[in-house]
Amino acid sequence: MVQIISDLMDRYHRQRSLLEIEITESAYADSPEDMEVQIERFHKAGFQVWMDDFGSGYSSLNLLQDTNFDLIKLDMRFMRNFGEKNELIIGAMLSMANLMGVKTLAEGVEEEEQLNFLRNAGCQRIQGYYYDCPRPLDYIIEHKDQLPIEDLSDMDFYEQVSQFNLSDPFSYSQDSLVSGLISAVPCCISVWNDETEQLLLIRANDSFRKVQHDYTKIRYDFDQIGKNDDYIYRPADLTIENIRQTISNHNWESVCYPLGEKQLTVYIHDLAKNKDGHHALVFVTIISD
Repeated sequence: MVQIISDLMDRYHRQRSLLEIEITESAYADSPEDMEVQIERFHKAGFQVWMDDFGSGYSSLNLLQDTNFDLIKLDMRFMRNFGEKNELIIGAMLSMANLMGVKTLAEGVEEEEQLNFLRNAGCQRIQGYYYDCPRPLDYIIEHKDQLPIEDLSDMDFYEQVSQFNLSDPFSYSQDSLVSGLISAVPCCISVWNDETEQLLLIRANDSFRKVQHDYTKIRYDFDQIGKNDDYIYRPADLTIENIRQTISNHNWESVCYPLGEKQLTVYIHDLAKNKDGHHALVFVTIISD
């Protein structure tokens, strides 16, 4: 099978890394030893291997421990009857996968509530009727000029940005500057353009939204963040200085501002750099008396 697929990709001059090989959890469980051999062969041939329907069986955690998948697709049943329990389970799986360096994709996403939770929790890819229903190949070819298609050169950039968990921001780093601080503090991710000295806000958690509402006059439609370029702003000069510092040294930097009778401390960290040289930065804010 590996040789047949490799030969087809080579015959049509297609990059092997662009074809993902999917193996269902049940198929792997039926013949784990043989599947391990095939996964290793696919990897050596330059293909990515994904596990489909992760979480549908009884031994999902063992499979994740014993195998070397590039990505796990969370079973769509986690999106049914979506509620607090689902969020706890999905959040734990996403955190575990990200710590292990395994990419994640959620299937069956239909509601904006599900989408916002998954984005904040660090799910890197999202699939479901929220975006569109499954389409035949003829439809894709016919409408290729109208469909939003991700630029391959930006794929790694957005995968690094998306895996950051806004609900537990300090799980990203063991830096002593932030160790011991509580999770779920106000934080957001913005893309920095050094030439224009502007930030484009692309993700924000609920705590950040509340701070924006309670302490500033800025009124964003947060549900639209990441869907367009309307959220561009120029930060203060002191923040710009710290932005350039964290890009230079890749450490957390902090800057303090008076906020009425309180003090606002902003922690900044460089996450990734895209093909245009723009940096994705995470901003974590602490308000103290």
